[in-house]
Amino acid sequence: MDFHDIGREIFKKQLLAPKEYIPLKKWEDFPLYFTVEYSVRDFFKELGFWRYVFGMEFLSVSDDYAILKHPENTWTFSIKKDTSRESVDLSNIKVQMFTDRLDQAEKFLQSSKVHYTIKEQSKNQRYIELQSPNNCFIQVWSGWEEA
Repeated sequence: MDFHDIGREIFKKQLLAPKEYIPLKKWEDFPLYFTVEYSVRDFFKELGFWRYVFGMEFLSVSDDYAILKHPENTWTFSIKKDTSRESVDLSNIKVQMFTDRLDQAEKFLQSSKVHYTIKEQSKNQRYIELQSPNNCFIQVWSGWEEA
């Protein structure tokens, strides 16, 4: 199976989903459809950041693993404590979120003294860029803004 060729065909022909694929469903005991996990050195600092800055709740939490959920059930992800001696490189992970209240988000970050930068994608769209304590890159994008 050559996934590269399949991907190019999808791009060229805008193919629909195949008739057969792995059937998935959400967990029955809490609202989890999928999760993306990343590992961190300072597990508790990462949990505190996501809780304080984004209001994340916990579907599951232990001393080395957590499944986080946004209060509006819009998304989930997982964090795992890394116990290896190797450094954890999160430079290829970029979490992107969207809001129609970017100015309000910026005011919150200013008052919280969380380091961030605001960038302009175009004259009609901006985003806030920040990093978690373990260097996971995060962007909060505005919707389309009238110039």
